[in-house]
Parts: sequence; structure tokens; C-alpha cells
Amino acid sequence: MNTTTKMIFAAALLSAGLIAPAMADSDTWIPLGREHFHGKFDHEASFPGWAGKHIDMIALRTDDVASCTKVRVTFRNGHTDDLNTGDLNRMTPGRTYRLDLPGEERNVARIAIACHSLVDRGVTVQVFARK
Repeated sequence: MNTTTKMIFAAALLSAGLIAPAMADSDTWIPLGREHFHGKFDHEASFPGWAGKHIDMIALRTDDVASCTKVRVTFRNGHTDDLNTGDLNRMTPGRTYRLDLPGEERNVARIAIACHSLVDRGVTVQVFARK
């Protein structure tokens, strides 16, 4: 594959949202997974943490208009916290929403989110962690 073809392919992947979101510190963000949500009622999805290792922040990104009403983090020590989801009531497609973790504990074992689509065709929510 020549250089021009590689550049076109990379640009296509980037525009399709298949490459990690462009963030100022993009080299430290780890994709944890994605879930597709249909309909106007919340559906819950779980993502394992980054193998229980240290995570500073979580980020969510959607491919269409969505609402996430709950982001619950379970730490390796068993403690669970619900993160502030105030900015997630009407998520804009392509925008990255960062959620800081409370307290000193940063070893995440599990992340659970409850979201729903605000459009008929459904929405995909991607979850990222910053180490």
C-alpha cells in the first residue's frame, strides 16, 4: 500500500470515528468499549475497568444525540461512586465528555452507564479511560 493510499485510509477511519477521539492528551486515553443504545428508555451497559489499574478520568463520546443518566464506577477496593452526569442530559455527537473520578482511589474495576438515544435510529456511546 503506497503512502497516499495509507493517508486516505487513515483519514477515512478518522472521519468515521473509528480512531480514538482527538484530545489534547490523546496518547494517554484508552478505549474501554462501546455500546449501542436504542429507544428513549435507559439501557444499562457495563465495561470492565482498565484491568483494575490507575485511571485519572473517564470520557464518553457519542455518534448521535444521546442522554446518559448514570455513570457508576466500582473501584478495586469494592467502593462504588455515581459520577456527576449533569452535562450528559443532551450529548452532542462527536463531542468528548470528560468525567473526573472522586476521591483518592483510582483503581477502577468496572464502569456501568445508563443511556438512551434521543433519535429514532439509536446511538453508539464510546467509553475511554485516561491513565
